[in-house]
Amino acid sequence: MKKKPSDRTYSGKRTVHLHINSVLLLALMLLLIVGNAAFILYAAFRPASLPALPLKLFAVLSCGICLLVLGLYIFTIYLPARRLNTALRQIAEGDFEQLLSEEGITELSGMAGEFNTFLLSVRQIINNEYNSQLLKKRAELNALQSQINPHFLYNTIDSIRGQALMCGSKPIADTAKALASIFRYCIDTPDNLVRVQEELQHVTNYFSIQQFRFHNRFTLSTDFEEQEAVLRSCYLPRLTLQPLVENAIAHGLEPKTGPGMVRIKLCASQSRLIITVEDDGVGIEAAQLERINHALLLSDKKLLDVSPKKRSGNRCALLNVNERIRITFGEAYGVRLYSTYGVGTQCEIVLPIITVNPEYNS
Repeated sequence: MKKKPSDRTYSGKRTVHLHINSVLLLALMLLLIVGNAAFILYAAFRPASLPALPLKLFAVLSCGICLLVLGLYIFTIYLPARRLNTALRQIAEGDFEQLLSEEGITELSGMAGEFNTFLLSVRQIINNEYNSQLLKKRAELNALQSQINPHFLYNTIDSIRGQALMCGSKPIADTAKALASIFRYCIDTPDNLVRVQEELQHVTNYFSIQQFRFHNRFTLSTDFEEQEAVLRSCYLPRLTLQPLVENAIAHGLEPKTGPGMVRIKLCASQSRLIITVEDDGVGIEAAQLERINHALLLSDKKLLDVSPKKRSGNRCALLNVNERIRITFGEAYGVRLYSTYGVGTQCEIVLPIITVNPEYNS
């Protein structure tokens, strides 16, 4: 069973405790010394008239005590120490699977518990790093498999934009410009982390295309509760907000009759950046909302596939954003949904406050 890692900090000093095996071995050794001394004195000064039977009994008792001390040493110190040494050697060879038995009341049993806690922590760190590298490799592979020559694409879009301007169609020209900016952001931006300002600009470009598509039926607003300049300079994973805005339009606003609104709110606590993407769309039913949040908590796509509604059940973009956040920053961060059916939906993103890109300072 995995033990919870200790929150204690190391101060450089350790309190020395005398455990039961130390006391027992010390008492037995003193008894052995006293017994052997008495045995020697008795053997040296025994009168010839006294029988030899007590001497023999005492010799047997002394040997038994010696064997008992030896057995205690072997089973409480030697064998546990060998198991600990073997486990450390396996770690040095790259094997992190072997846990030690924590049974017993000796110091080495306590050391085995601390060793297991350490080993489980190392396993978790390795697993997180492996998942992070795997996700990056998959992203690189997908990019290679679907890559189109970006210069050809940009030149084509610029040609469409120029032709639209010549024909006097500014909306088409603006849409082409926004599309080109989106491709540049998705393809030409190598960093995993970007500033909030860059992500918001990408969302604005994406939303302008949606406004063109839906004839300005939807509106987008951004609210900073405080310290706007500081919040705009914070870092977050690239392509965090746009998939959530896309979900808000597809699942909230598009099925709704009439106009709709998407609002992005940004605020900060002492150590966390909280971004809320909310819409006034059709909302999510309570059972489906619980299923989605459970899938986000466990990072399990299969839990989303059981939705009775295919359209609202396929929310893999939510899961992808949530998984990338948790792999990058830890399981304390991620995405959670709040919704009232028929009223609207709020998607809350919790991130650490980072004002210096760690990718450039690692």
